Amino acid sequence: MAETYPVTLVNSVNPYRLEGQKTAAFEVVDSLGNAGNITAYWMGFCQYREQNRCDRLPRMMGFQAAGSAPLVKGEIVTHPETIATAIRIGNPANWQRAIAVKEASQGAFNAVTDEEILKAYCLLAIEPTEQTVAKVMGF
Repeated sequence: MAETYPVTLVNSVNPYRLEGQKTAAFEVVDSLGNAGNITAYWMGFCQYREQNRCDRLPRMMGFQAAGSAPLVKGEIVTHPETIATAIRIGNPANWQRAIAVKEASQGAFNAVTDEEILKAYCLLAIEPTEQTVAKVMGF
């Protein structure tokens, strides 16, 4: 396939494989946005648990910018305001599923302020998007 199409074969002998795979960890900690990631990851964890591939399920945590935190506030944010444009979502598409994930995992949703996002941004100056620092401040 790599000989025919403009793709790179990333198998266990390719030194860049680990660099690509490590990003899965970033996704686990990602900000809520439309709540799709937290929902999808929970589905995967549950499937593995059902297949006895793991012996316990994680506690799922989600972070939103304070000016755009409908899941934290429990209500639609009609005019979301935050510097974190990637997570400026006032009515997430996967709202109900994300709530179910939080409850089933005994998890939590928390908000971080734009000031906290900027502070974390300075700490993580090499990270290209402000939405990533929102989750760092959540911890």
